Amino acid sequence: MDTVKKHILEEAEKLIVLKLITHLASGDGCNAGKKDDEIEELREDILSKCLDFAAEELLVQRSVSDNYKEELKTQIRVVGQQLFEKKFNEYYHHFANFKFEATDSYDSFVKKTKNEAGRAMLDKSNEGKNLFEANKWQEFLNSRKPHLDKRLEEMKFAFVGKMSEVPKEFMDMILVKMFEVFELKYTTDVLNACLKLQNMQTNIFKKLVEQKTEENKKLERELSVKKQTTENLVYKCFADGHTYVIPPPPKAGDRVVPTGRMVRCICSPDCQMTSFEPEYVLLDEVMKRQ
Repeated sequence: MDTVKKHILEEAEKLIVLKLITHLASGDGCNAGKKDDEIEELREDILSKCLDFAAEELLVQRSVSDNYKEELKTQIRVVGQQLFEKKFNEYYHHFANFKFEATDSYDSFVKKTKNEAGRAMLDKSNEGKNLFEANKWQEFLNSRKPHLDKRLEEMKFAFVGKMSEVPKEFMDMILVKMFEVFELKYTTDVLNACLKLQNMQTNIFKKLVEQKTEENKKLERELSVKKQTTENLVYKCFADGHTYVIPPPPKAGDRVVPTGRMVRCICSPDCQMTSFEPEYVLLDEVMKRQ
């Protein structure tokens, strides 16, 4: 093999690897949920794109004969197919597992943070009281984000270690692009969590207001009844020195029936004193009892 051809094939191998990794890192690339037939279909699609890319990058501008170009294209295809046989499945599963773990870490963080915020929101004695005022929510997130960042850095380090054959500078660039996607999803998720919590807080506050309003109405009714009853009570003092508190006498027109007893004092629940006033009951009450 001549020196030029060897150099071209070495460069082709590097380009194919980099293009393969770029495709695997993309949003519509690999994921842990793909089935075997889907992975195989993806493999063939990426292989075709990688071969076309390498051939175009290395041969288009070269001043060589068409026959020589065709020969090089064939050699590049052989190199690409051999490379995919050796590395595609390995790289695919490294990326799929990394994406799954990173996504799971973000999702777990959002869920945990949302639960913590929910508990804090209901506890008026701490930061949750005004959680959604001004920059409070962002401060709440920022106070917890270092735990997530530490976990992600550990994952990145382990992932790059598994891809040691790929230049670190290129892997760093790929990770930056991947995490732009992760961070966008994360930003959307925490915003949705914030909106749900705000809605929950609004509903809770609304229910508390309604409950308090109902309690106030009930208290007003009780006070009104108590006031009316107190105003209608009759206070009398007799020779025995006891101050009698007796219910109001029947109103004019009331249909009443005498009980044959004297009206009992109600100054206290256990008072046994009776006044010198005859006791009556409403006829309607008597009829109801029968």
